[in-house]
This record gives sequence, structure tokens and C-alpha cells, in this order.
Amino acid sequence: MALNDLIVRDGDSLRAALGVLDRGGPAIAAAIDRDGRYVGLIDPASLEAAITSGSTLDSPAHKAARTNGRSEEHTSELQSR
Repeated sequence: MALNDLIVRDGDSLRAALGVLDRGGPAIAAAIDRDGRYVGLIDPASLEAAITSGSTLDSPAHKAARTNGRSEEHTSELQSR
């Protein structure tokens, strides 16, 4: 498995991220922005958190990226409390 196989790019959907995680290698992917900079990690738990927070498989994958140990969805939920 090549490193490129573990990358979720800006504009990819949660469905695409799930495809990356389901390839049989490590169940983790690096999310990168348009300029190729690291944004965060996506793993099965972060995908589950995004979906249970109302995202769909067609939502942007960056919503599930864990930047500081928490997904964007989880951080927004905590801030709204």
C-alpha cells in the first residue's frame, strides 16, 4: 500500500474517506487541504461521530478530520453547550 492510498483530499466526501479506510490497510487516513498541507486524521471513530452528528456520506470528509484529537463536528458540539 502506497502513502497516497492513505490520503483524503480536500473536497472528498465521507463516502470517499470510508473507501480509503476500507482498503485493507491501516484504518486511518490523513486529511490534506488544497495545498497538500496536513489537516488532521480520519479514522472509523471520527467517521462515526460525524455521521451520528448529522453528516451524510456525501458530506465533506474534512468534517470528520481530527485536528486536536477531536473532529470538527465534536468541537462545534462542545462549543454550543
